[in-house]
Amino acid sequence: EMAEFTQIQGSGGISLHTFADEERMAFSYHINQCLGYDQSLARHLPLNIESNDLFTKTGDGLILCKLINAAVSDTIDERAINKKDAMNIYHKTENLNLALNAAKSIGCQVINIGAQDIIDAKPI
Repeated sequence: EMAEFTQIQGSGGISLHTFADEERMAFSYHINQCLGYDQSLARHLPLNIESNDLFTKTGDGLILCKLINAAVSDTIDERAINKKDAMNIYHKTENLNLALNAAKSIGCQVINIGAQDIIDAKPI
């Protein structure tokens, strides 16, 4: 059986990103399983594995910070994570920079992506 793919045009029409729907669903399922118990994520989880929740609900950085800590405990100090219901752009950017820097510190390859890309829900 052939996998289903989704293509998303980048800003300015310059880039095109393709991902397997199966891949998006697997990542969403994994996040739900790893973090579904966390009450501070109740407004975000569960992610709908059939939708683009993986991209849209990670925009404030909270899920990503928690996912980093699930991978390697205490990588990010919980006290440094902004957890307000209504975060402004500065709180979101702080969380996302924490997550991206922490991802690098535990050995993840983070290439050509910044906080604003995630806030804008760009899967590229």
